[in-house]
Amino acid sequence: MTDSRCDTTPTVTLAGREWALPKLAPRQNRVVVPALLALVPKILRARDDADAAGAKGGFPSLARYLDTESYDALAGLVFAALTRANSSLTREDFDDMAIDTFELVAAVVPIARAAGLLRTDVPPPVLRTTPHLVRGRLSPTLRAGEET
Repeated sequence: MTDSRCDTTPTVTLAGREWALPKLAPRQNRVVVPALLALVPKILRARDDADAAGAKGGFPSLARYLDTESYDALAGLVFAALTRANSSLTREDFDDMAIDTFELVAAVVPIARAAGLLRTDVPPPVLRTTPHLVRGRLSPTLRAGEET
C-alpha cells in the first residue's frame, strides 16, 4: 500500500472523482498534443470574446463558446490523457460519465503539463543588480528592464 500523502502525481477532477494525471507517454501524446495545439487558440479566442462582451464566470463562460468539433476534441484529449493511469477506462465509459464541461476545460492546463507542453520546473528569473549608494552604503537595485 502506498502513502497517498507522499504521492505528488497531479490530478484532475472529473465527475466528482480525482483522476491521476502522470506524465504522458507517446501513446497519449499522439492524440493529446495535436488536439491541444488546435484547441488552445480557440479557447483563448473564446475567452477574449467573452471578455469583450463583458461576460463573467471563467470556465463556464468559456464552455458556452465550444462548438461540437471543439467539444469532441476536448473530450478526446481528456480521455486519452486519463488512459495513461487508467488503462482499463474505455471511451464508452468515459462518454457516459457525468462530466461538467467546465471540468473538461479546467483539465486543459494540467494535461498540457503532463504532455510536456508547459514546463513545471521553471526556475526563478535571475536578477541582475546595479549597486548604488543608499544612506552612504552600497545597495544593489534593479534598473528598469533588468528584472529578467
